Amino acid sequence: MRLKGILHRKKTGNIIPENNRKILTISFSALFALLTMLGKKIVFAGTVWKHYNSTFIEKFVYFDIATFACLLVIFYIALTGITLLFREKSRIHSLFTNDTVFFKNRIVFGSIIFGIIILCWLPYILTLYPGCLLPDSLRSLNQAMGSEHLNNHHPILFTLIVKFFLNLGNVLHLSMSESIFLFSFSQTLFFAFTITCFIIWLAKLGVNKYLCYLILAYFLFSPVFVFYAVQVQKDTLFSLMCFHIMLILGNIIKMKESYFDSKINILKFILVSLLIVFFRNNGIYVVVIFLAGLCIILPKLRKRILLFSSVSIAVILIITGPVYKNNGLKEPAVESYGLPLQQIGRTIAYNGKIGTDDLEFINQILPLEDFKTHYKPCLVDAIKWNGNFNRKFLHDNQGKFLLVWAKNAPQNIDLYTGAFLLNTFGFWAFGEKNSYGYLDTYIIDNKYGIERTNLLKKWIGIDLENWISKYDYIGSGTLFWMLLLSLYLLLYHKNYKKTVVLLPCFAVWLSIMVATPVAFSLRYVFILALSLPLLFILPLLSLNDKKHNNFK
Repeated sequence: MRLKGILHRKKTGNIIPENNRKILTISFSALFALLTMLGKKIVFAGTVWKHYNSTFIEKFVYFDIATFACLLVIFYIALTGITLLFREKSRIHSLFTNDTVFFKNRIVFGSIIFGIIILCWLPYILTLYPGCLLPDSLRSLNQAMGSEHLNNHHPILFTLIVKFFLNLGNVLHLSMSESIFLFSFSQTLFFAFTITCFIIWLAKLGVNKYLCYLILAYFLFSPVFVFYAVQVQKDTLFSLMCFHIMLILGNIIKMKESYFDSKINILKFILVSLLIVFFRNNGIYVVVIFLAGLCIILPKLRKRILLFSSVSIAVILIITGPVYKNNGLKEPAVESYGLPLQQIGRTIAYNGKIGTDDLEFINQILPLEDFKTHYKPCLVDAIKWNGNFNRKFLHDNQGKFLLVWAKNAPQNIDLYTGAFLLNTFGFWAFGEKNSYGYLDTYIIDNKYGIERTNLLKKWIGIDLENWISKYDYIGSGTLFWMLLLSLYLLLYHKNYKKTVVLLPCFAVWLSIMVATPVAFSLRYVFILALSLPLLFILPLLSLNDKKHNNFK
């Protein structure tokens, strides 16, 4: 009887994890099926500037239930197959950990990688000289030059960095174009340094050398990365900082308590966290989310994490609070209310249920007729940049605005949901993409005499501009699916601690889903493109206490 009981417990113990895995697979299959079905229901006119009569959601019918069921089965089979490929004793796993990189000196190895990156990117750097100057770039440039009032809508830290290079250019008697090139090339060097750190990080963890080279090739021969490297825009540095914190989180998972024994590691952790916050306004949410994840996943480190993070939080609160407020540097209120404005706009456009008093209040923000005329499902700019939009009134009545928005949600839930889906369409729909905020390589008209000079064509007669204009890349929604797939594999194989590494990506995506002003923009979630190789290999990485060190 005792032996039978033991056998029964063992049998039951094996069944429960397997059942949990089936539930997990069904849940993710249902999520992918739902996203697929919703994406196919959206009729997109091809541009974010189209009216709501051209971009809309088709009505749901009973046949959609059968479609959902079929998709669920298809995704269940697909996910089951993928888990077999990524299981611990699979051929992929054994290939992944065999024939690792070995190099006598890490500095020499890193220098070679760094040099190869710059060499492969050089034709694009010369073609796009002095860099890419976009509308947001021009606003930062104007603030750096003093022709616009400084405010944190375009992060002040980024503006100050731009100003530093402009001042350096003045000292060196350089033109504005040459000063902009100083910035873009310096940013490119830091980008190349970040990729080099990633390749070395993988090599130290014992990753197959051919896989390391393949990942390096992804960065070398996907021009999207050099396009973003030469952009004078906050998103590149913000994404690079997010990527660095992902590597740091991986090291913390691997080293546990010993990571914080090093003062350099503590300084890196605090510094990178602060830079994430000050390079983009949603950075604070990224930091809060990964700190919370660390505290939950590694409870033994909770006191240390809270101690070190308290330093960061204190600095953040002082600067973004009294310092910004007293100097009039706060971000305009309207930038935080993109989604609520879209939801109210859709409700008015479709004659939803809103009380008379609330309509009178909304009318003071923007005339109701303008809401109906200018509401565009995939772009809030048509509302917030309308000439009749009263920014001061919204700023002075933020509390009441949120109250009116929340109060009208229950009776207009279908319109609110539709507004949300259309305003975020490109960030969750597989295979969908748009040129808006995607691969911008132009220089906007400006008063500073900054113009494109194709140095590659000028010097050796080779013109890459036609190739650059035709280059394509993955959409933001597809990258999000890769993020979900990585999470699924980690959960399926019970690698719960490693999910912390994904938190910066999820935090960026979630914050964009709440506050995005447009349905498509790769630059907002560029961290997903940057971390794509890591998403694929993280389920196979060994982040345990065993030390891999292939460098002397």
